[in-house]
Amino acid sequence: PRLSNLIVLNATLFLDALMTSFEAGKQMHMKATLKTIQTFIDAVLILSKDELVELQALEDSLDKSSGTPKKSKKSKADSVSPMDVDASSYPILAAFIDALMPRLVHCCYRKNHHSIIGGIVALDTMYKCLPAVIMQKQLASVIPALIRAIQSLPVHAASQTKEATE
Repeated sequence: PRLSNLIVLNATLFLDALMTSFEAGKQMHMKATLKTIQTFIDAVLILSKDELVELQALEDSLDKSSGTPKKSKKSKADSVSPMDVDASSYPILAAFIDALMPRLVHCCYRKNHHSIIGGIVALDTMYKCLPAVIMQKQLASVIPALIRAIQSLPVHAASQTKEATE
């Protein structure tokens, strides 16, 4: 009976615990948390492999259509913009982004510089791992958070600031 309790992990509690660990104030806790977030992202990507392949194909088709010469006879109605992609076509990734993204954005508004840096690095990791076609919808909340985070980092965190802005 005890083993069966370990099989199910409440993702909300898990993510909240990760965000809390940014507050620990130690560099090694922040790095361990970031590594855990990367592992969590990798696990979600494995579980949503079919969605990822479909979104990657869509992204590739968007890249090809934007790279074609203007002499193309495609109408604007035929082209699909990244904002037209419906979240119901990728429910696992949509739920994952809806759960993690607000928490990471919130980290950028905290006062603890480990939380701020952790939020920046974790957001960067998400944008590198997930298809741009779905991440573009999040830019409206992410960009102000990143600007605020970089501006609020203390002077003594120069190396972390440099790392965050790269």
